[in-house]
Amino acid sequence: MDLRRVLFVGGNAQKMASVQIRCVDVAKRLGCDFHLGARRARQVPDGYSAFVCVKAELPMSEYAELAKRGKVIWDIIDVPPPREHIAAYLASNSLTQELFEDYGRVEVIPHYHCNFTGRPNPPNLRQPVWLGARHWKPAWIIRPTPSRACGARMSFAFFAKPGLD
Repeated sequence: MDLRRVLFVGGNAQKMASVQIRCVDVAKRLGCDFHLGARRARQVPDGYSAFVCVKAELPMSEYAELAKRGKVIWDIIDVPPPREHIAAYLASNSLTQELFEDYGRVEVIPHYHCNFTGRPNPPNLRQPVWLGARHWKPAWIIRPTPSRACGARMSFAFFAKPGLD
């Protein structure tokens, strides 16, 4: 897939820091364009064959319109993803990948504040075991631990795999 034809579509980066990191920064590192704040599919620029939606502020009905123009890729972060009109999903860790594998293709681009495996760490490590929406908290976690940032690693393999062209 030609990354120049991939557009990252995000919500308000001023209100949601994760949009800056998961949308803007990832797009820049991959050499892709990004567009923030669209509320309708017609506000998303033309000329792209794939749209990576990161906390996009589009109503659910607008994803059908966007899918007519190219593949829609949903970044699973805070909001459970829709099944309709989505070609593939991105997860921030392997646990999320497993939770949504029945939705279709789910690939991992690690999130800046998650552990990379999504599995519980031993208590003596003092690293986070769950950071994310409360309603997604796995049953095996008794209580959350304090957050500690960890470096992000980028995955270019997602766009190199067949099926999104």
